[in-house]
Amino acid sequence: KRRLTIAGAVFAVFLLVLYFVATSNTFVRKVIVPKAGAALNADISLSSAQVSPFSKVVLRNVKVTPKGAETLFTANEVIARYSLWSIIRGKIAVEEVTLVAPVISLVENADGTRNLDPLLKSQKKVPEQEPAETAGGKPLDVDIKSVSVKNATLRYLKRHKDGQDTVELT
Repeated sequence: KRRLTIAGAVFAVFLLVLYFVATSNTFVRKVIVPKAGAALNADISLSSAQVSPFSKVVLRNVKVTPKGAETLFTANEVIARYSLWSIIRGKIAVEEVTLVAPVISLVENADGTRNLDPLLKSQKKVPEQEPAETAGGKPLDVDIKSVSVKNATLRYLKRHKDGQDTVELT
């Protein structure tokens, strides 16, 4: 009985340490962000991450630059509030998504290439599938309550041999 109690205590301490490591700014920046960047074929950087695994993620100074291309997306802050318990039960419940000062810059070069192309190529590696379904064969249950975009800038730059055209919406 004593060994079982000690093993349970050690396991609880292990879970507590794992919780603090997995939600740390360093772990997110050094482990999670590089894996997400590799999946998207892009370099992703951020200055800080605040993770509350059951309810909220806040990313600051986010920058997404596709490999070999110009920066596609920046934002001062990205906030997502969600219910982890709902997600575990199969319902993607997102209370809030907020983008603060995002800048989306689409660049088209004279040769027809775009800074979005590396991201699109990374998605083509995945074989064509039916619409996403849960393990039980049911369609995904998604509930997004609030999406906010504050102080956004959309920029389109088309380069020509003899100059460039720029369209910007703020």
